[in-house]
Amino acid sequence: MNEDQVRQATVRLLHALRNEFLRDGANSLKHWEQIHDRMRAAARMTTTVPEWVTHVQRGLGLAGASAAFSARTRDLSVAVGTAHQEFLDLVEREHGYLMALTRLAADEARRERQREATHD
Repeated sequence: MNEDQVRQATVRLLHALRNEFLRDGANSLKHWEQIHDRMRAAARMTTTVPEWVTHVQRGLGLAGASAAFSARTRDLSVAVGTAHQEFLDLVEREHGYLMALTRLAADEARRERQREATHD
C-alpha cells in the first residue's frame, strides 16, 4: 500500500462524500465535524475499505451513491488493495490531516468554480 496514493484517494472520496452530503441538505455549519466523526468511528468499527465506506455513508444518512462517489470508492479500494487494516490504522492515525487535506480540496474546487463563473 502506497500511503501517499491512499491519502489522495481518501481525500477524493471524502470530498465526493461531502458534496453528496451537502446536496442532501446537510447543515453547512456542522458537516465537517459530522464527516470527521463518522470516518473515525467507522475506522474503529469495520475491517475492510468497503465496510468503512458503507459505514460512513450510512452514518451520514446517505442512501444512494452518485457516479462520482462510486468512482472514488473504487479508486480508494484499488489503492488500498488488501491492506485493509493498514488503511483503517492510517485513518485513525491521520484523521485530522485527512480532513485538513479534504477542506483544502473543497476550497480549491470552490475557487475554481468561481474562476470559471467569472470567465463565462
